[in-house]
Amino acid sequence: MPACLPCAWPVDRVNQTTRGSCSGLSSNGPSHRPGKPPGPARADPRPAPGSDRRLWVTLLATALSGGANVGRVKASPEAQLRLLELADLDAELARLDHRRRSLPEIAQLEQVDARAGELRDGIVMADTELGDLAREQSRAERDVEQVRARIDRDRARLDSGQVGAARELENLQSEVQSLLRRQSDLEEVVLDAMERREAAQGRRDALAAEQDTLGQQSAELTTKRDAALEEIAEQAAKAGTARAAVANDIPPDVLKLYDRLREQQGVGAAALRAGRCEGCHLALNTVDLRQIRAAAPDEIIRCEECRRILVRTPDSGL
Repeated sequence: MPACLPCAWPVDRVNQTTRGSCSGLSSNGPSHRPGKPPGPARADPRPAPGSDRRLWVTLLATALSGGANVGRVKASPEAQLRLLELADLDAELARLDHRRRSLPEIAQLEQVDARAGELRDGIVMADTELGDLAREQSRAERDVEQVRARIDRDRARLDSGQVGAARELENLQSEVQSLLRRQSDLEEVVLDAMERREAAQGRRDALAAEQDTLGQQSAELTTKRDAALEEIAEQAAKAGTARAAVANDIPPDVLKLYDRLREQQGVGAAALRAGRCEGCHLALNTVDLRQIRAAAPDEIIRCEECRRILVRTPDSGL
């Protein structure tokens, strides 16, 4: 007998009245008016205020479906077993997708690319430093040449005997000595610039050598990654083809329910083995097992805890 949806009172299909007091709607027909029980009033199955709401939901589900674990969709036992094959294939596809996203070559390539970026920046900075040092060295060398030319000119005047005055001769000799000291200082600047330029060039060469090595590593890792991705794609294609074949053997409404559960929980169907749901790994209580045992073979069973589809097998312990 169908039940009133709000209160779970049994409803008379003909008179559309309940066997107790109710003002709700029937789950299978139009609204009904309150009626009086033909005999002694039946105890109200609804929990008292403040009691466990889950108990009320369980009572309502039991009244509507005939059992806490029995669903409304149906499928042959063979089709239900195919659900387990489908779940295995979906697990394989999920594993392949995880493997594709977590390939070690991908992480290594990211590290290589990050280091390559650092090397590019380092080479740019080294080239800039080399340019600055080259200009500094050229400027110091020009200064040395200017001082050397002036010294040569002053010495030529001294050697020619053109300077007759003693004081002018003394000043010219003093200037030559001062220019020699200036030349020595500038030559030190040139040597320092050359040393710093040589060191900078060494750093730049080391960066360029590492860049070349990283380029080779990147090429090798890319080859390995592409090969692994190709292998994964082939396996995923085979699993996808097998999944499509298995899905064709499952009723559409059952498949729709399975897919919805899989999207929600990752696994849409699990085997019932030794009285235990293989999805949540919890043992079913005696009442649930008795209801499952009494259910028709084509009834779709749901786990009361995880709500996955439970597939009965010879090892279910029923």
